[in-house]
Amino acid sequence: GEMVESELGMIPKGWEVKKFGELVKIHTKSIKPFENPEETFEHYSIPAFDLQGFPEFDKGAAIRSNKYQVLEESILISKLNPRIKRIWLPLNITKMCVCSTEFINYIPRNKKLRNFCYSVIDSCGFNDFLVQNATGSTNSRQRVKPRDMLDYLISLPYEESLLLSFDKIIAPFYALVNKNKIEIEFIKRLRDTLLPKLMSGEIRVPLDQE
Repeated sequence: GEMVESELGMIPKGWEVKKFGELVKIHTKSIKPFENPEETFEHYSIPAFDLQGFPEFDKGAAIRSNKYQVLEESILISKLNPRIKRIWLPLNITKMCVCSTEFINYIPRNKKLRNFCYSVIDSCGFNDFLVQNATGSTNSRQRVKPRDMLDYLISLPYEESLLLSFDKIIAPFYALVNKNKIEIEFIKRLRDTLLPKLMSGEIRVPLDQE
């Protein structure tokens, strides 16, 4: 339980201060969905996040601009106006996942630490760092430079096994959150399909008769 001084303040003895870039890298492989007009893409965009927190499933023909490829281990955070927190742990429901170039697309250097890295990105300290390093004159036009975010400092134990243990503990919680998002979206779409038909009388619910 002994603590020692560091550039971040007091940290556990035996830990060290590292840059976040030692844990993650930025994935910027470009995809052109419009070159596959009939293919359906799992599309992570700023409007989709703001509207429902769930990706859109769009045909390539409907996506006119280049996007970033989203991998199974990707973690997304908006670089646009960081005062509005937009962070996504992609669902990866399909194999054709893309995101807006307004997201920073982080890939953990160790795939087994994805949930730990997500926890760092989701933290108040990281969000404050984004806000402090944003450039632009107004909130609606402020952006962060993705590579600047790799300089975020974090205290880490020497033993990677501690990080792996932490990741293993929290992984089921994040998995449950994403599972619930999928189930909620399914129920919403079922409601939107059935309700108009019920209201119009196209389908009826049979009532038990005594």
